[in-house]
Amino acid sequence: MNRYVAVVLILGVILASACQAEPTDTLDSAQAVMLAFMNDLHDGRYVQAAAHYQPDHDALLISMNPDLDPDNLPALLQRGCEQNGFMCMLVEEILQIETTSSGTFLFTVAFINANGERFALGPCCGEEDDRLPLEEFEIRVSCSTGECMVLDLPPYVP
Repeated sequence: MNRYVAVVLILGVILASACQAEPTDTLDSAQAVMLAFMNDLHDGRYVQAAAHYQPDHDALLISMNPDLDPDNLPALLQRGCEQNGFMCMLVEEILQIETTSSGTFLFTVAFINANGERFALGPCCGEEDDRLPLEEFEIRVSCSTGECMVLDLPPYVP
């Protein structure tokens, strides 16, 4: 009987630990998906990133890459990060989280660039813009039917 009780207790601890490791609510899920998407892009795991991304039908990536199959999202994401100017960096910090009435989460984030400094998007091509440099970027995540998907790409530098 003691052996049975010990096995039940051990299984209970394992199950409780597994349950605690999973996000327990929609905000936790949205945050986890957003961070996984950005990490996957940064690390070149485009198939995994594509599983977390819900592009618009008229997506910028498709128009920038007419030679690629518009249904090949991993290839489009790879081209975006490696050739088209999307800055596929790690999230340094989540600065703010808002929830919209439609169930979409709006994460305001800061990114860290390859040299370990906070990424700042400055003016391009001799332009002057009082709103720049930008160090805070918005990433939307939509959650429905128990699944969260990222709606935005990382910052773009022409």
